[in-house]
Amino acid sequence: MSVLGRFGRAASLMTAVLALGVFAACGGGKTDPGSAASADVRVTLGQALSPEAIARIHVSVQGPGITGPLGMDLVRDGNQWNGTLRDIPAGADRVFVATAYDIDANALYSGQAGPMAIQPGRVAAVFVLLQQLNRPPPYENEAPIIDSVAVSTNEVEPGASVTLSAVAHDNNPGDTVTYAWSATEGTFSSPTAATTTWTAPDTEGVRRIQLEVRDSKNTTATLTLDLTVRNVGPSGRAQVTVRVNTWPEVTAMMGAPSVLAVGRTTQLAANVVDGDGDTVTHFWDSTCQGSFQGDGTRTPTFTLNAAPADDRCMFIVYVSDPQGGFHSGHLTLQVGPGPVVDMQRVPVVTSVYQSTEWIDVGQQATLAASAYDPEGTAVRITWMASRGAILATQHGPNSGSAQWMAPACFDGPAEVYAIATDAGGASTSVTFTFRPAVPMPCGERTVLGRSSDYHVHEDGSSIPYPTDLSFETIAAWVPTADGSYAWREGRGLPDGSFVVYEVESTPYLLQVGTDYYWTHSRTPDLSKAVAGRRDVALEPNGTSFHVNLEGLNPWQPDDDLQLSAFGAGITYFSQRECAASTLEPAVGATNLFATTSYNQAISNCGNTIGRIDVTRGDTLYVGQLVLRSSNEGGLDVLRELRQGFQISSGNPGGLTTGNGAVSLSGVLAPLPTTQRALRIHASEFEAMVLAAHPRAALRNSQEMSVGVMPGFMQFGGYAGWTDLARGINLTPGQVLVAPELQLADPFPSWWTRFANNIASGNMTYSVPLPGGGQSVPATVRFSVYAHAPFAAGTPLELSPQVGPPRNLRINGQPATDDGLQGVGLTPLVTWDAPVVGTATSYTVRVWRLSASSTNQTQRLQLATVYTSDTQLRLPPGFLTDGQHYYVHVQANMRVGGDTSSPNFDAPWDYTASAFTGRFQP
Repeated sequence: MSVLGRFGRAASLMTAVLALGVFAACGGGKTDPGSAASADVRVTLGQALSPEAIARIHVSVQGPGITGPLGMDLVRDGNQWNGTLRDIPAGADRVFVATAYDIDANALYSGQAGPMAIQPGRVAAVFVLLQQLNRPPPYENEAPIIDSVAVSTNEVEPGASVTLSAVAHDNNPGDTVTYAWSATEGTFSSPTAATTTWTAPDTEGVRRIQLEVRDSKNTTATLTLDLTVRNVGPSGRAQVTVRVNTWPEVTAMMGAPSVLAVGRTTQLAANVVDGDGDTVTHFWDSTCQGSFQGDGTRTPTFTLNAAPADDRCMFIVYVSDPQGGFHSGHLTLQVGPGPVVDMQRVPVVTSVYQSTEWIDVGQQATLAASAYDPEGTAVRITWMASRGAILATQHGPNSGSAQWMAPACFDGPAEVYAIATDAGGASTSVTFTFRPAVPMPCGERTVLGRSSDYHVHEDGSSIPYPTDLSFETIAAWVPTADGSYAWREGRGLPDGSFVVYEVESTPYLLQVGTDYYWTHSRTPDLSKAVAGRRDVALEPNGTSFHVNLEGLNPWQPDDDLQLSAFGAGITYFSQRECAASTLEPAVGATNLFATTSYNQAISNCGNTIGRIDVTRGDTLYVGQLVLRSSNEGGLDVLRELRQGFQISSGNPGGLTTGNGAVSLSGVLAPLPTTQRALRIHASEFEAMVLAAHPRAALRNSQEMSVGVMPGFMQFGGYAGWTDLARGINLTPGQVLVAPELQLADPFPSWWTRFANNIASGNMTYSVPLPGGGQSVPATVRFSVYAHAPFAAGTPLELSPQVGPPRNLRINGQPATDDGLQGVGLTPLVTWDAPVVGTATSYTVRVWRLSASSTNQTQRLQLATVYTSDTQLRLPPGFLTDGQHYYVHVQANMRVGGDTSSPNFDAPWDYTASAFTGRFQP
């Protein structure tokens, strides 16, 4: 059945009802004995009409025998129009016509009743329904289109804000759009602007945000988002009643979503106004293929079955009232993907775990969290702490855990943050709060220090990692007015920090393990530099080292084979000094095929027994230092790097590790050489050796080395280095040793080239034997040392820049000779500054002497103390009654580099030593 057919049938039914009402009314009424008929007429305006809307209502009667117009204008009385129509001839087929006019004489409403019979002496009740003559044009509009909505985040803390921005347009020419934001809770900074800020409520939960875009014809498009908030004859007489019927009008239509898609359901709605308050009937139709649910209601749904060719669907709603008034509306919706919602959807935390809330200084707690990404990407959990330290973390699929340690100064809440980040970079976090079980504040008397290992990489970068101090003895020896010490126990933590409480004054003697630091600082830094990656894997004990090398320069007895793999912590390996004789080629040989112990050979040179891994960026350098055939510039022995090869990620062949063996093979080839010139003031070094003590003697040798390493300009000689050249001066008394070096240098250009010189001396000690006489003297080797970087284009001058400390005393008494007694258990050791140069610090080493069962003199180092002062009172526990001791004081001059820690070396470094004689408490 068509729509028009349905409305035609409805109009016929209305006519039938009116007819029944008229004829039923004819059977009743009142009699009027007069011969002339008249009619009392009353008209009541409908709810939609104001009294001023109608200017005049005219009522007339027509029928057989009525030759001229018989009618009258009614008189307005408030909301009613009244009048009496007289002299109505009695008879059949009488028709009553009523018309309402506005002030301009335009007919607005008209209607008639009849034909009917007017009988003398009877009163007929006549009902006339005035219908609207000009119905409003059909409503027709195309809904506005929401192009995009951008939301800064889908999760917000209570009271925080989210930025929302919308873009919309309307295809109807001349139509404008307005925006209206609403929410179940919260407030908007500008609810009618395209871009606004929504402030979340103070309570958690999911809040729905709605955007309504309305055009100038009141058609709307809506979009909803869920945001999570997380803390009116004879004569006869006729009484005529007139009712005005205002037709229903469609004033607005909408669809949500306002863009259609095949298979997706859209909610439709029409806003219909009926001025008379009549019940309105709805019927919906569409130009597109699809199905309606509730098409007889104001708000049906429509599911599109197939997309039209022009991607436009028109929806028509027909509305009618019971009095025969009807109207229609037309709404056009687009078919397409719908608005783009650009919302950064952050991960959602699903579970958390905290092992404890109340915790003591240095104790550890376990934390865990898991999360998922609403967009389906992987989530990674990372950790941060406002105080304390994250010691270890573990990661799983969309989850993570961490060990947190309470800080040394812990007198208030500390927060740890688990940060969940998805593949797109969106993140959210959850906060864990810890509180001190026993508050430990850090005040003016607190010492709070730290220590890190700066791992220097092959590329020259350095990364600090905290030193685990949890098993180290930490204490402060605070000087007292009576010349002794007050001991204050401290605590070392795994995060590299340490704390000592109630240190009354500075300076004080800080103890860390067996090392001591005389310091004025309450925040000392005891960091040090180390070579290589922190995560170097170690080769297991018993690992063998197989070497298969070809291309050697014909081997000479004083040649050397050196290896270097800096990234693996192997900074220096010398076949001459570190390996068993099995690794030495035969004289004249050009190849080497041998096996030795990897662990012993590598550790003998002071290296980490690391696994060389070229996939991690390690480079292995293999080089042969070839002996010069004659004396060069005062050096009796000179080896220079001439042959070699390297193994790296770009050239990985020749190295295999694992399964209890390290195998190295390759062919050494001649390397390009460069010149370096040195000027070593040898006699000055010898003078400094002899100034250490009256018993000091030269060892008749000085050793020179040219080295290369990364990080040298920051940390100096923090580790061993491979040699580019190595020389020995066996001839004392030379004023100047000036070799011209011809050496290969295959190492990276950003590594620093430098040279050092060591002049060695001997010092001897013995102790009295119980039965008389002396023990067999022990020889103590010491050195005067210098190193400095090369400057481009000029020879490097090496000479002592600092002399030994002078006038060593114990409790004010000269301490150079042996046999000083009665100094007490905490004597004061003093010295004068060097005559040559300015010492930046001193290193004091305390040794104990004793005799073995075979009367050999034995030595045991008790402690090392670093100080910038020229005196040191030994703390309790160093000395014991009846024992013999000596003190070695070394002057240090360090220039350049990082001076934040006393454990850092410098690119210009010079040392010279002095000794006390033997003494007893």
